[in-house]
Amino acid sequence: MKRIAFLLIACFSVVNLYSQTETVDITDKKNTVGVHVLRSGAGRFYPGNLDRGIRGKTLGIGIDYSRYFTERWSVRSGVEQSMADVGLDFDFLYTSIPVQIKHNFKKLTFIYFGPSFETARFRNKEIDMRYTMGYGIGWRLGFGLEHSFKNGITISLNHYLGWNGIRYNSDIAYIQSGFNLGMGYKF
Repeated sequence: MKRIAFLLIACFSVVNLYSQTETVDITDKKNTVGVHVLRSGAGRFYPGNLDRGIRGKTLGIGIDYSRYFTERWSVRSGVEQSMADVGLDFDFLYTSIPVQIKHNFKKLTFIYFGPSFETARFRNKEIDMRYTMGYGIGWRLGFGLEHSFKNGITISLNHYLGWNGIRYNSDIAYIQSGFNLGMGYKF
């Protein structure tokens, strides 16, 4: 009888020891890559010689990378290409490289802020079709919602306010207020 009890205890001990399964927690995944589209319908273009702004539109696409240092804090960067039509006789294409700090609140909400390094090509639509280069450093602040699924896919929607400090002949500030819609993968 003692042998049977000993064998049963030994068998169940070994089974318990080797029956553990590996589970991956989504918080263990520190990197995220993604793509996003942005739309700004409330942009203001402030040429140096005008006292008031002019309503404009921006449409863009970008790729980004995030690295989480804690469960709530991360650094984001990437590349974004946008086309801005400001309703005047010219438009411009600009490329942004944002470097932002992101903070996640609870499970769904987040806020981010940081500088954006930018280059732009301006085109006068009526006089000539050549592009003239401009450059600058701007800032962006955003807040929104993000959900991560168990398989690592993330979706996000956020509102942002951006100041693009692009310089060309005179000071030009294109202030945007728009939305980003993004999809990414955590690994």
